[in-house]
Amino acid sequence: MGELVALGFKDRLLADALLYELNELGREYPVDIEDAAVMVKNDDGNVEVIEEYDPFVQFPISGALYFGFLGAVLGWIFTGGPFIGLQIGVPVGWILGAVAGRFAPVGLPREIGKEMEKGMQPGDSVLLVSARNSWNSDKIVSVLKRFDGKVLKTTLPPAEDAQLRKVLASAN
Repeated sequence: MGELVALGFKDRLLADALLYELNELGREYPVDIEDAAVMVKNDDGNVEVIEEYDPFVQFPISGALYFGFLGAVLGWIFTGGPFIGLQIGVPVGWILGAVAGRFAPVGLPREIGKEMEKGMQPGDSVLLVSARNSWNSDKIVSVLKRFDGKVLKTTLPPAEDAQLRKVLASAN
């Protein structure tokens, strides 16, 4: 898993706008976002979480392809034709992939989301992003500076964490 950065905003739309900008930057610069979520605290105190990556969708598809292929090969070997192997392999792969997607430890850690909820006020938003590339690259920092965000938590090495906090503090 990449390095996690949690950025807090006093406006409910800024976290979503920053995520959009990072995705747009990814078209011209290698921004390798593994996972992202936007958390918004409504006026009634409820926190809405919008996940960008849904493992329940990804695992069944890859499971169906993998087990479908495996079933076709085994069906061809044992029955003389791949058609029966596909008929059994694809549905079994879909079910196994769905089960793996439900119970696999992918996505952003739930405890970090719970921790971010505690400090949020109504109208606040938090962007949780896990990415593989450096958060202190010039292009990413230039995008981050345009938003009035505050670093809440990171899993960056201490030197990179301090540098990112310093750069964003000077921009505000």
